[in-house]
Amino acid sequence: MVLCGGPDAEDPGLPKLARVRGRASFSEATVSGPFCVFQEGDPVVRSSLGAHAVVRRGLLFLGADPGGWGRVSEFWVVPLLARFFVETLDRPLALLPAVGCLRWDDVPGTAQHQLEGRAQSDRAMARRLARLVPRYRRGQARLVVAVASSALVDGQEVPLEEAWPRSLAVLRAGVAASVLEPACHGTLHLDAEALARGVVDPREFARLSAAEAGRRLDRALDWMRRSLGEPASFVAPAWAYSAGTLQAARERGLPIWRPPRPGSLLDGGELYETLGHSLRGIVGLDYRALTSLAAVGLPPTVVLHGGLLDHRLSTLHPLRDISAILRLLVSRDLDRLPFLSGIRWVGAGDLARELASHAEVATTGSWPTSSEGRSPARLLTRRGLVTLR
Repeated sequence: MVLCGGPDAEDPGLPKLARVRGRASFSEATVSGPFCVFQEGDPVVRSSLGAHAVVRRGLLFLGADPGGWGRVSEFWVVPLLARFFVETLDRPLALLPAVGCLRWDDVPGTAQHQLEGRAQSDRAMARRLARLVPRYRRGQARLVVAVASSALVDGQEVPLEEAWPRSLAVLRAGVAASVLEPACHGTLHLDAEALARGVVDPREFARLSAAEAGRRLDRALDWMRRSLGEPASFVAPAWAYSAGTLQAARERGLPIWRPPRPGSLLDGGELYETLGHSLRGIVGLDYRALTSLAAVGLPPTVVLHGGLLDHRLSTLHPLRDISAILRLLVSRDLDRLPFLSGIRWVGAGDLARELASHAEVATTGSWPTSSEGRSPARLLTRRGLVTLR
């Protein structure tokens, strides 16, 4: 198996390929982005743009960039690899349940938003949350909300509820109803030293020692436990972690959200996301790339900073996507995702437990079993997906 989408794609030993950009319609979903399509070889994966994977001289070639892990436009790679391993290893592949994790960051707002003049009012955020909680309850979905513990009032740092009291009350009710799951998002969501120089930098934990990071985490955790409930995870603003911050979080047994990378999704106390946070490859309201990933056991992690996917407007064509634009005006991505068929949205705590349980699956002969001797619930076999219970 050879990945051919990187800078060495023009190597004469590789099948000829072309680089194209646009919308590619696969059998599972339509996605947009840059693609590599092969001009020779026997196609294995095709879209409306051409062949994305081919077999040539007994080798499998993928038009995928090794550095593109987490791109929605390369969702097709994961199902292909799953089938490849089943065929190559000649045994079933144990799959995670078809789950995913939705996370809404900076709820209901942050001091960064306040200083930049783009913070939503308490009334507006409370209304949005009040509409959202029953939707997620109806969709039997859980939403992780990353909340910073502090805000600014008259230029002074205060507990979050002094700036967004109504919003905090709705958040508290959503957590009590097991619809929302709180995630620690630090204290002020600002780099204190940069702020003293008049610079607004959200990377609160990027340059902290273990002692200072621990002090800030303890403040944030104490506030969250009193005001919302026990957090199941921690995400630093802008995913910016100093070595001291990572050490402090591990010492407190707090799972840490990290950006996507190839490899294990649960590594010690670090929980790796599977998708780049902007999901730029989504076309219109076609979310099927997410269900395709969940179907073969890769839990999609979707991170939003508002009602729409990040950078959403840049992905929509004003004429070609007019229907999607009008529908998004009525119901945003955040409102639609809990009803996406084929995925059960879980909290960070449940996701970490699913991953830990999956890591205990071993192979007895050619059949995967758990540490208790049970077969996994979902297997991918040569004949397709098998659900055992």
